[in-house]
Amino acid sequence: MLNASKSWTRVLVTAAPVLVWVGLGTAPARAQSTDASAVDAASLPSNPVPSSPSGQTEPAYGSSNAYGSAPTDVDDRGGSGGAGIVAGAQDISGGFFGGLPIPPLGYTLRGSLHTQHESNFRRIPSGTPTLPGQHKSDVRFTPLVNATVNMPLGRQSFFVTGLFGKDYYLHNTSYDRGRYAASAGLNLAAGTLCQGLVSGNYLSQQSSSSSSLVNLPNKQITKSAGASASCGTQSGLAASFNYRHSNASNSLLSRQRLDLDNDNFTLTLGVGNQRLGMLALIGSKSYNRYPNQPPNPDGSERGSNIGNLGFSYKRTLGRNIQIDGHLTRVHVSPSDPSVQASNSLGYGLSVAYVPPTRYSLTVDMSRNASASPNVNALYFIQQSLGATLNYQLRPSLGVEVSAHSSKRQYQGGTPALGVTAEDKLNQYRMQINWQSPGGRIGSNLFLMQQNRSGDRLGSAGIIDYTNFIAGITVSVGI
Repeated sequence: MLNASKSWTRVLVTAAPVLVWVGLGTAPARAQSTDASAVDAASLPSNPVPSSPSGQTEPAYGSSNAYGSAPTDVDDRGGSGGAGIVAGAQDISGGFFGGLPIPPLGYTLRGSLHTQHESNFRRIPSGTPTLPGQHKSDVRFTPLVNATVNMPLGRQSFFVTGLFGKDYYLHNTSYDRGRYAASAGLNLAAGTLCQGLVSGNYLSQQSSSSSSLVNLPNKQITKSAGASASCGTQSGLAASFNYRHSNASNSLLSRQRLDLDNDNFTLTLGVGNQRLGMLALIGSKSYNRYPNQPPNPDGSERGSNIGNLGFSYKRTLGRNIQIDGHLTRVHVSPSDPSVQASNSLGYGLSVAYVPPTRYSLTVDMSRNASASPNVNALYFIQQSLGATLNYQLRPSLGVEVSAHSSKRQYQGGTPALGVTAEDKLNQYRMQINWQSPGGRIGSNLFLMQQNRSGDRLGSAGIIDYTNFIAGITVSVGI
């Protein structure tokens, strides 16, 4: 709850990468938030979906996280502790972009300039020389304007959030492209135990470069709409339901084969106890269709159905350890009879150790099946493992070190785009954070390395690459 009106302004300046961020906002006095994840206007908003096995999304664009991703990355391969939409320890939905984070009550207006240098922007295979006129590395400049409104309507609230900008590349100018995202919806509350969310989302930007495909200039538009509802408490019975329809389309003719329609349903039924934690029965069904691919021999549309059924458990042990995990049976049924079906074990586990000392440690792992508009496959199975260590050297100085590894096995790719059997992506990041007393001035320095290795059938090693990212941030708050 926000107890008083206030305004704030922040300026954030970065070089290599460079980020300039200016914000203005106010919050209504004594406004009642119906969103369990709403935070103070001066903080970054978090999860827009009521807590459930399918409700993980990402922080606001330009914010730092363990794997350096942005919330508008569709099918990013960050870890469950980071930003991955598909690869989340508790994400059994098999869905993709679920929208921007719900903003805090009131309104905000931000302007930013984001610059990022990558040593292998084109994802050129290791050991392969560059062609004349081809630039392996590049710098991206992205000016952005982000505006949000969240108005209370009694115990409910109506929100609209938008992000508008454009990517400019220093050398590879054919990748220059607008970056637009918008979300709108209603936060609902019924009684003291139930809440709901109805929302629609739109996203237009350059397609993700974390996929198994070659990085080509391609505008990808993603639309989604859905609703969720949950009732219950931490002690006693609890239930939640979520439905979302998503569609992704590509501008590049060769990538239009990967245009994807997705319908996802999830259901959770649980019982909680303050001492024993929360145990729940969880299930999901994801229907994936590729409308622009040639039909199957029997005339049916190419796609895959992915189902999960199992249990989840969440508990705090003592004062320092938090456990959140699930175990499911994953069934994948491709519509193409020539593509192998799958029945396997799915799991997700996140263990956080947060003692009242200078450091904290989070370890997470997951295995699940999913579909994506950024990979040449009817579905893939991903295993991931990650860890993040935070150490506070002094009240004003901290260090964060993280590592994440994900392995994917692909099924049902089309030969026209080059069929990949499997690949592995490793990401390593170190960040040093400093903040002045009172928090008015802050800075961080980060280094990141990405290594991908894989097997593309007929051309082993074509998707192997190494990429380095480095940056420094200086911030001033008023």
